[in-house]
Amino acid sequence: QVDAAGTLVFMAALVALSLHRFALAGALAVLAGLAKPQFGLVALPVAIVAIQRWRQGDGPRPLALVAAGGAIAGIGICLFAGLTPWRWFELFRETAEFHQATSLGAFNVWALWVGFEVDDAPYVGFGAVLLVAGVIGAMLPLRRGHDLATLLAVGLMLAFAFYFLPTRV
Repeated sequence: QVDAAGTLVFMAALVALSLHRFALAGALAVLAGLAKPQFGLVALPVAIVAIQRWRQGDGPRPLALVAAGGAIAGIGICLFAGLTPWRWFELFRETAEFHQATSLGAFNVWALWVGFEVDDAPYVGFGAVLLVAGVIGAMLPLRRGHDLATLLAVGLMLAFAFYFLPTRV
């Protein structure tokens, strides 16, 4: 089950980040995104915490470790799978274009408001704005700190934002 595997890697990235294992967190964030694009959202708190650590006096090392870990994992998996970054983005785009309807089986606000599998052309822009607002809102607790509980809460809010706010779920 891709969702279970992606969730495990998503959560592992947050745990690694809480332990200040920046290279591992970067690698796991890339693996999560390659498993399923929405799991790649974990890269946001990973990058934000690395940048915060830089600004708090740790220098660029945390951010460099995140980037190096992500690059090594991404290149390794892509070489193994025969996948280029451009092909991955093409697959992502094709998947999004294939499901041009609201709530394809997801019981979210769009299913309640307009129904299942309704053409989402009138709503997709509004759903995208809601998603961006939700993702930004999910990142706000990182201003308080980046302990494990905060990181897990951010991860939960990211998952909720992706599930409930965009039209194409």
